[in-house]
Amino acid sequence: MNVMGKAHKALRSSVTMALYSLRFFPEAHRADAVDILLSTPAVVETARGKILVLNHGRGSCWRAQTLMTKEPDSLKWIDSMQPGSVFWDIGANVGALTLYAAQRGDLEVWAFEPAAVNYYCLAANCELNGFEKRVACSSASATRSKLRICMSHSS
Repeated sequence: MNVMGKAHKALRSSVTMALYSLRFFPEAHRADAVDILLSTPAVVETARGKILVLNHGRGSCWRAQTLMTKEPDSLKWIDSMQPGSVFWDIGANVGALTLYAAQRGDLEVWAFEPAAVNYYCLAANCELNGFEKRVACSSASATRSKLRICMSHSS
């Protein structure tokens, strides 16, 4: 195991012990500790500036780390859209492409996500970046017989 691997393992062990000890604290103190841990978002550098991503676990950290590399063709397509175009992110997940499109400031952006946890992260990421007025987030789900769309706000 290399030096970084050992350092990561030691850090993970220390954090695990610290988090274990939190269970002995009063509820309000535990809540404060969680707020502190979640207060620093991951930062993604783009050509248009920074995008902030809620950083509350490995999944969201990975989304931030791969935002600029996971779907390069999608990013090129968003970059090529004409001002005033409408961008629909169907299955938006936590909003990586939504945030990238909204950062332009000249697109109408709609994001649809059926999974409740991902929808929460999507809406939180839009808020972190000040995109509440630029993005219409929707918790959309469908079955063979119904389509349900719940809009959180409109752009």
